[in-house]
Amino acid sequence: MNHYIITGHANYATAMRSAIEAICGEQECLSYIDYDTTKPLEELKRQYLQTVKQGEQYIFVCDLAGATPFTVSSMLFQDHQNVRVVAGINLAAILEAIYIREDSLSEICKTMINATKTTALCFKMNAERKKKKEGGI
Repeated sequence: MNHYIITGHANYATAMRSAIEAICGEQECLSYIDYDTTKPLEELKRQYLQTVKQGEQYIFVCDLAGATPFTVSSMLFQDHQNVRVVAGINLAAILEAIYIREDSLSEICKTMINATKTTALCFKMNAERKKKKEGGI
């Protein structure tokens, strides 16, 4: 089974955990690691290394591409065929990934990226509706 490590700055992972568990309950395939910028970088590396177990497959889901959690996980596991790193993935995409965790790492990463693209949107209020709202009736 594939595992996901949700990681990011400050309380990103904790917040994602709260949202995920509110929607679909506790998930055994997920780990959460917050990056506390006041602690030494070695602490983050240690947490990552302790979480990844030999013989298992992992996807690091990082908050921002190029930022510390992304860079550290990418550098630590660049030579590991059983680890992938993605960034900028939204909650909807993570929820979708939970239900396809038996797929290949590459397929799961593609699915998360596509799901993020398709679930991100901008709501634009209809001009007529806006006019009525501003006019009072």
